[in-house]
Amino acid sequence: MLEYVRGTVESVAVDHTVVDIGGLGIRIESAAAASEHWRVGAEQTVEVELVVREDSWTVYGFASKDDRDVFRLLLSVSGIGPRTAAAIVSTLGASGLRRVLASGDTKELLAVPGIGRKSAQRLLLELADRLVLETVDVTATTVDSGLSWRSDVEAGLISLGWSGREVTAALTVVAERAEDPQGLSVAEAMRSALQQLGRP
Repeated sequence: MLEYVRGTVESVAVDHTVVDIGGLGIRIESAAAASEHWRVGAEQTVEVELVVREDSWTVYGFASKDDRDVFRLLLSVSGIGPRTAAAIVSTLGASGLRRVLASGDTKELLAVPGIGRKSAQRLLLELADRLVLETVDVTATTVDSGLSWRSDVEAGLISLGWSGREVTAALTVVAERAEDPQGLSVAEAMRSALQQLGRP
């Protein structure tokens, strides 16, 4: 229903932000990490999601479209409500959640308030393929366009025992974080990918 709101930031607190839009003060629930992006008195655009319940309409705000889209996806998981979904996005961020899902390690998920072992396992089961494949679709052009190192690094990592899904997710992050993805050598890309996969 809502994609974003644009207005003057009236106040910023640890757990919410108030944005003035045409004389209306809209309270936007937000994590501290997201709130750091907004400045009182500034005209800003906030990526949002409106969650409608029988007894409330709540607007959640995010630092990026990616975080907002991951929040929406989390709400599709059985037993995950908006507060828990927001806590996951706040704690891990979109890229962090993708890394966790690609690795299959629930340790970081268990550190999120409101997430127990069963919930963590359910998230892995229901989202791993969906979120990692979604990432590949969105970033395929970035990862594949003229990156001379990609095929060599991919083959090397798979030969070391990682799955194609894990390798694709790691290489996507490597390309996103590199200042010059095209300029990476095979050795540099391999080293960065191994760091993403948890091997020093």
